[in-house]
Amino acid sequence: WNRIRALSVLGAALNLAGHSEEALAVRRADLKIVEKHRADDTPAKLDAKSNLAAALATAGRSAEALKLEETIYTMTMFTCGIDDARTLGRALILAAARGRVGDDAGERKLLADTHEKTRRVLGAEAPLTIEAAHARAQALLGDPALGKAAPRFAESLLQDCLFHALNTLGAKHSTTLEIVSDLDEVRETLAPSRAFMSGMKLLDTTCWPLESLEQDVRQGG
Repeated sequence: WNRIRALSVLGAALNLAGHSEEALAVRRADLKIVEKHRADDTPAKLDAKSNLAAALATAGRSAEALKLEETIYTMTMFTCGIDDARTLGRALILAAARGRVGDDAGERKLLADTHEKTRRVLGAEAPLTIEAAHARAQALLGDPALGKAAPRFAESLLQDCLFHALNTLGAKHSTTLEIVSDLDEVRETLAPSRAFMSGMKLLDTTCWPLESLEQDVRQGG
C-alpha cells in the first residue's frame, strides 16, 4: 500500500513539473501494481485508472484517454449506481474527453443528459449541477455551427447557474468568476443582433425560456 501511495505522489509531482511522459510511465506502473495486489479493491482500481486517464490527456493522447474514461465511467456506474454523484461527476469528465477528440455532438449530448440528471437528483444549487450547467453552456458556445439559438440558450444556462453559484459558492469563488466571464462574453456576442432587432438601448439582462431555446438548438438553430 505504501508503494502504491508513493507512486501516486510521484506521478502527481511529475505532472506538476511538466514531465508528462515520465508521469504517464509512473501512472501505468501504479495501475499494474494495484491490479496485481489489490484486484478486489474497486475504489483503488478506479483511482489508479483515473490518474492514468488524466496523465494520458495531459500527454496529448486524447484517444487513449477517452477509451479509458469510458471504462472508468462504466465501472463507476456499476459500482456506485447510475444516479450517484460520483457517477455523474465521471460523466462530466467523460464528456470533456469526448470533446478533446472532436466528438462535439457526443460531448453536448452527455452534458445535456448529465445536467438534467444532476438537477433532478441533486438539486439546482448543488455544486455538481452548477458545474454541469456551466460545462454545457461552454460546449454550446464552442460550436458556431449550432446556429443563432445556441448563444441565447447558453446565456440562459449561464444566468441560471450564476444565480445558484452566488447562493452556494459565493461571489469570489473561482467557478462563479468563470461563469461571470463567460456570461459577459456571450452577451458581447449577442449585443449586435439585439441592437439591430430592438433599435433601443441594450438591456443588461435577458431571460429566455430554456425549453423553447433548447428545442431550437436541437433543431440546429
